[in-house]
Amino acid sequence: MNRVLCLDDDRLPLLIYQKFFQSKGIEVVTAASLHEGLSAFRKEQYDLIIMDNNMPEADEGLAFLRAIQEYRQPPRVLCS
Repeated sequence: MNRVLCLDDDRLPLLIYQKFFQSKGIEVVTAASLHEGLSAFRKEQYDLIIMDNNMPEADEGLAFLRAIQEYRQPPRVLCS
C-alpha cells in the first residue's frame, strides 16, 4: 500500500490517521469534505479510502462512492 485518502470533517481523526500511516511509510492525503475528497481522488490514485460515515454531507456519500467506481478501478473503501 502506497497512498491513503482520509475524509473526515473532524480534524482529530485525520491527524490520527495521518500519524499512523506515515509511521508505516504510507503517503496520506486528508480531506475535510466529500467534495475535497472527490477532487483529491481525481488527481491521484489511492490504495485505500477511509471515509467518515457521519459527515454533514453524508447524503452525498453514496454519490461519492458511485463516482469513484465509475472513474477508474475503485480502491478499497472503509467507512468509519
